[in-house]
Amino acid sequence: MVTLENPGAAITGAPARFGGAALWNLGGLGVRAMAWSDGHGAVLVVAGPHAGGGPFRLYRWSGDLAALPVLVADLSAPASSAPEAIVVYPGTRDVQITFDQGDADAGGTPCKLATRLARSFTDVIVHVE
Repeated sequence: MVTLENPGAAITGAPARFGGAALWNLGGLGVRAMAWSDGHGAVLVVAGPHAGGGPFRLYRWSGDLAALPVLVADLSAPASSAPEAIVVYPGTRDVQITFDQGDADAGGTPCKLATRLARSFTDVIVHVE
């Protein structure tokens, strides 16, 4: 994990300034999505394998480079899908995790190869304490 020192300025066009780095052991899983949650005072991290198929896990990380992420929940993905994004809802402890159904059947073609109108996604709401 590499920290970003100037996120507010970077999203308005300033060059990104990177800070310290940390190496996480997520049991062979990679980071698939992450988002800061004011309600949790932490970064929520969705981890899973690169190719899909699971397992998928949700972690909470304090943002302190000396701290490790803490497992919050194992995630169950719908068939033929993998988590791709996490959406934090201000004022709640709920997060929405969206799943790309790239390997699902879309009329005889894998969803990831289908026309835009035939592609599908799904989501799940997870309450995080």
